[in-house]
Amino acid sequence: MKSKLIQRLTIFLDRRSHNWQQRMCLITFLMLSLSVVLGVPMHIIGMIGRCDTILYTISAMSWAATLAILIMYLTQRMRLTVAISSFGLLTQLAESARIVYVAMERLDGFEETIVFNLVLSLALIIYMVMAAVRHMPTILALMSIATITSAYLYTDGEINRQIVVIFVIVEIFTCILGEMIRRGIRSMQRENADYHSTLNRVLSTFHMTKTELLAYIQLGRGGQSEKDINDFFDHLDERTEANLIRAVEQRVAQRKMQHADISAILPTLTPTEQEVCRLIIGGKTIIEIASILHKNANNISSVRIHIRKKLGLAAGKDLREALLEVMQK
Repeated sequence: MKSKLIQRLTIFLDRRSHNWQQRMCLITFLMLSLSVVLGVPMHIIGMIGRCDTILYTISAMSWAATLAILIMYLTQRMRLTVAISSFGLLTQLAESARIVYVAMERLDGFEETIVFNLVLSLALIIYMVMAAVRHMPTILALMSIATITSAYLYTDGEINRQIVVIFVIVEIFTCILGEMIRRGIRSMQRENADYHSTLNRVLSTFHMTKTELLAYIQLGRGGQSEKDINDFFDHLDERTEANLIRAVEQRVAQRKMQHADISAILPTLTPTEQEVCRLIIGGKTIIEIASILHKNANNISSVRIHIRKKLGLAAGKDLREALLEVMQK
């Protein structure tokens, strides 16, 4: 039963969130809203909190608003950021209303009630910081600071001034810390997105999976044992392994031909023509050959024409393929 519940919750979170920041925001919203929906009725029936009709009314209104927001989000009539922002504003308004009412009525033990609601306001700000909702911690902190300052002035300083100062300072620094965390999260998300984009382009370019690419890089650095090489090929599917072996065989043949004694195989060619043949076999273009030999492209084209004549090639025959055939024979 427990595993099925966790599985359903995981599926719900996966469907409603696309990254870990959204998941954190969603979890925070669900925890806060459910705590209000389940906890406020305990105050209304008199199990916790001060017994007062006005306070009961504020709690009932807060409970109804929270339940409505939760239902609207679950039925996909409200986006997550809107839902958690609305919840935060309404909850802070309820806390501020309680503090103002208690301060105006000067109920017995009103100082303790005000401190209790300040703690709830601070906890709400911290949860908004955890959810990384832009501007909300600052807005809630300003509302809380304005409320406690007004209550302090209205009661002619009957509220402990040290408590007021401590709460104001803590809420301000909490907001600053929250903004730094939010910016850090956004920076990490951008870096993560850039990393995945670059990785996907690299994998697409080489037509490899991530595992294949890592194995290939490790193999290319050299120094691997026979077991490491076998592990590399074990990571490849049969088609990729066959293509890789074929490409390596072709490359080995080309390197052998590049280092072969062309003068012995084609003695009728001049030294310049032999060098051009070597570069053609290596896959160099006319412009690249001209740059390597410090000649212009027209000269290299003329040399190619002479080579073709000496080899007796037809007009449609590729010179590189012809040279490869001669070298292989």
